[in-house]
Formats: sequence, structure tokens, C-alpha cells
Amino acid sequence: MVHTSPIHKLARTAKALSKQSVAEMTAYVSINLSIRETSDDYHRVIVHLAPRCRVIICRDGIQWILQRRSSKHLNKGMWIGKSYCTTRNSLIAICSKRGLLSEPKARAVLEALPARISKAKKQTCHALLKCAAR
Repeated sequence: MVHTSPIHKLARTAKALSKQSVAEMTAYVSINLSIRETSDDYHRVIVHLAPRCRVIICRDGIQWILQRRSSKHLNKGMWIGKSYCTTRNSLIAICSKRGLLSEPKARAVLEALPARISKAKKQTCHALLKCAAR
């Protein structure tokens, strides 16, 4: 009986995959992994309120940031922080004042957030994003 190590099994599996499959898997793994708050594919986006406005969790998890795209053209420019909030009510008030909550789902997403971002830090970021997605 021939024993094969897990590395040998993995190598055989990799050889069996087509080049296209490997490319698709690589593309899938690299999607939404940016840690730059200014990039389109930042991984802690809570909600897009308008084509040029969104709410994110900052990289340190200490505040929510209302961002606006620096360019009027989609997919150009970068995301710039306009307001920084640590409470859900202040975030909702700022978004409402800017006329960004005309969409009922957007308001519902923000209302689903914890009252304070410090409460959210006790949850994992993933759980917070999942909560906001409802």
C-alpha cells in the first residue's frame, strides 16, 4: 500500500484543475480584500446610500464614516470621509440632513446597527456587517 502525503494529494488536485479554474479561484479570492478606506473594494462597507455616498466602518473599528466619492463619474476618484460618527443616532441624523435616507432599506440598515460603535467592537466585524445587511 502506497501512502501519499497531503502535499502530494494537493499537487495531484492542482494538476487536475484547468488553468481557467485556477484563474477563477484566484480572482474570487482577491475580490473585496482591500484595507484602504478610500478604495472601491474596501471590505467594511455597511451600505451604499447613493451612487456617490456610502457608510463604512473605519479600519480600526472605532467609528462609522460617511464617505462621498471625489469624482462625479462612477469608478473614478476615491472615497473621501465627510462625517465621522460613534453613535447610530448621529449617523442617521447626518445622513438624513444630507437627504440620503429616502430609500427605506438604507434607513433600515442604519437602524439595525448597534447604538454605539463601541458596542459593535465586541461583535466581530463580520457579524456587524451581516447584521447591517438584513
